[in-house]
Amino acid sequence: MEEPKKRIEYIDVAKGVFIMCLFYGHSIIYGRILGVDEEATHLIGKTQLLYEGFFMQSFFLITGFCSSFKIPISVFIWKNIKTILLPGMLLSVLGNYIWSLLNGGEISSIVILLSKLSDWFLLGGEWFIIALFCSKLTLWFILKRNKHLQIVIVALIYIAGLTLNQIDIFPNYIWHRHTMLLIPYLYMGFLAKGNLEKIEPIMKPVALIGVVIIPVQVLLDIKGFYHMPFNDNGIHVSLLNFPIHYLNVFCGTAIVILISRTIEKCAFIKTLGMGSLLCYLWNGLLLMLFITLIRNIGFNPNEQYTGWIFYMIAVMLSYIAAYVLVLLVYNNKCLKWLVGKR
Repeated sequence: MEEPKKRIEYIDVAKGVFIMCLFYGHSIIYGRILGVDEEATHLIGKTQLLYEGFFMQSFFLITGFCSSFKIPISVFIWKNIKTILLPGMLLSVLGNYIWSLLNGGEISSIVILLSKLSDWFLLGGEWFIIALFCSKLTLWFILKRNKHLQIVIVALIYIAGLTLNQIDIFPNYIWHRHTMLLIPYLYMGFLAKGNLEKIEPIMKPVALIGVVIIPVQVLLDIKGFYHMPFNDNGIHVSLLNFPIHYLNVFCGTAIVILISRTIEKCAFIKTLGMGSLLCYLWNGLLLMLFITLIRNIGFNPNEQYTGWIFYMIAVMLSYIAAYVLVLLVYNNKCLKWLVGKR
């Protein structure tokens, strides 16, 4: 994600917190892929609801806050190709290639590497990477209009995205629905940068509201009385529940920002946030690696409590490995080009 010239420590920590949430929630996805007993996933599945309803949108809010849209369009496009699109493609393909090698593929087989590259294009790439790139590019053009027109355009794009998702009459090519639904968060993050003096006084009250309403929604969801809106790889937001989703995003983001300010000197979490792109693209590789290793030593859970312990071991090991990888890649002149750094 694009970063400001002067880093704000608590913003990096906030991104690190969201990356930790990503690993936690994705652990059961990759566990299922590897054949871990479904019963072992339930406790992770329930507890991830505490942040699932807002954390991806919070990433876009933070990215909008950290981004500059005042540069020429040609420079802007190349900058985002270099820092988002190319790293997204290269790291995703390389991660899949490494996983193939670990599962018996031949290191010299260029066919494997080319097939992974082909898959990336055929499948439309990583949804988050494509949606982030397209939404930033779209917002650059929107910001050339006057303020009132900007708001109208962003609102219409969002409503159109919800409508397209509900009628579902044609495929979600290049993740256009995700792009349309995430542009408002990128825009609000951009607006927040110039209105911090207005936001600061309401940050704690908004967070306190979130501390109440988010757990209540989680409990209702677990009991089957309610379905909490969320938007990640799947879109579970509608024309009826989107106001609740926005409220959850604002409250959840406020909670994480306040927590991040409290722990902003935590180098471990900050490092994960600084390397959020690498962590996002390789979380699957790391989680599958450690899940496989833990199963190979004989730990195969078949109920939710031992399953939670099983997945937490895999997640903690993945955090440590991701931390080491970020330090290695971002501090090495020969490797940092992979993440769009010079």
